[in-house]
Amino acid sequence: MARAIIAIASNPSSADAEPAYNDWYTNTHLAEIRSAPGVIGAHRYRLPDAQVTPAERPHRYLTLVELDVEDLRTAVIGLLGRAAASPEAAKWMELDPMPAVTVWERLPG
Repeated sequence: MARAIIAIASNPSSADAEPAYNDWYTNTHLAEIRSAPGVIGAHRYRLPDAQVTPAERPHRYLTLVELDVEDLRTAVIGLLGRAAASPEAAKWMELDPMPAVTVWERLPG
């Protein structure tokens, strides 16, 4: 089995959409992520106002998704495909810059 964490950095589509974005992400999208095969946990984070510097950190929100899967590549592609298929994602998430996705494979020890 492969253990990994996917880090997804994102923003709402606009400042006006931020309350709806947070409501959708917390009450709908996290459940979608958590129901994906191999997902054993998913949590959201937000940079505090004092740390936000748009030029240095274009994404304010971070979701960490913990996986335990047979095939890491297939699991990541499936998870990202699920997110892309969500019509709400295109409505509430900023697409420019696109959410930043990185995969961190767990090492022994």
